[in-house]
Amino acid sequence: MRYKFIFSSFALIALASSVVFMNLLGCAAAAPAPVNNLAAAAEPTPTKKTAQPVRQIELTDGEFDGKEIVKTDEEWKKELTADQYNIMREAGTEK
Repeated sequence: MRYKFIFSSFALIALASSVVFMNLLGCAAAAPAPVNNLAAAAEPTPTKKTAQPVRQIELTDGEFDGKEIVKTDEEWKKELTADQYNIMREAGTEK
């Protein structure tokens, strides 16, 4: 009789500890399937993404837009200082 009590006590402790460890590890029992379609209808449905408008690129000073600037040497001399012209157009070095 004494062994039955010890054995049943050990079995209850083992069962309780296994339930606790299963819950800690995230191994819970699966939820029962819904009986009717009400539970299925409550789930959110994915929404369609709207097309994003195409962004216009605005170039500011100093950004290359890919267009070649065609000017004569006289036009560059009028626009640039003597040092700038020497460096930019005649491959000179800075002082």
